Amino acid sequence: MMKNRMFLAEKCRQNIGFPLLVLLVTLLLCPKVNAASGEQQPNGKVITVSGYVTCKGERIPEVLVETVPANESTVSDKEGKFSIDVMKGGLLTFKKEGYKAYEYIADEPRDNMIVCLLPEDESSESVEQAVKEKQEETEAVIIIKTKKEKKQD
Repeated sequence: MMKNRMFLAEKCRQNIGFPLLVLLVTLLLCPKVNAASGEQQPNGKVITVSGYVTCKGERIPEVLVETVPANESTVSDKEGKFSIDVMKGGLLTFKKEGYKAYEYIADEPRDNMIVCLLPEDESSESVEQAVKEKQEETEAVIIIKTKKEKKQD
């Protein structure tokens, strides 16, 4: 019986290398699986993202712009302008009381980016409706203009 225990203990010590190797390979592949699933991981390169924060064409001052995971932050100036350094692949959040928060994945440097915040009480459907109405108004003006040109001929 004692020989069987010693044999099993010795066999386990010899075979521990393979499970350890499997565990090591699994741990090394885990970050690659996250990246393959569509989540962008910050890669260490710092990029600059700058631009304006607006709502319905009007610039919004004092919007908090934060980076995740570095937790750096800045506030847009009185003209809605902001500039912040972020890790490539990092997340930027734009927040202001009375507006819905907006998130942006910083995958490349941006200059003159325009961020449109929606009021908390307004749905994206109402914004789409306003855009559609504006397009219809523009088309109506074009139609009237072409009819006037035909009458002059």
